Amino acid sequence: MATFPQDEKESERSSIDPQDIHVGKRSM
Repeated sequence: MATFPQDEKESERSSIDPQDIHVGKRSM
């Protein structure tokens, strides 16, 4: 969707909590 991966990551980070990201990364 986003042309720049950095922009997408920043948007996801703001939308998702840091804990959620940690869990998702671990599950991945």
